[in-house]
Amino acid sequence: MGSQSPSRPIRAQVDVIVDELTADRSRLLIDIDFAGPGMGKILVPLMVERAARKEMPANLSTLKRNLES
Repeated sequence: MGSQSPSRPIRAQVDVIVDELTADRSRLLIDIDFAGPGMGKILVPLMVERAARKEMPANLSTLKRNLES
């Protein structure tokens, strides 16, 4: 078996809401829900969500820097 790719990958449902607070300030709300068939049901809570949580602060910092430039 080894490292075979799953026939159906883990998918992410992403919802993004931008709330305008003032003329030059906004709040960004991101909701991410992961789902995967078969082994994905086990991998999502054990690996995928944990990795996403760990990566999110750097991703948001990069997004903020890009939006403000």
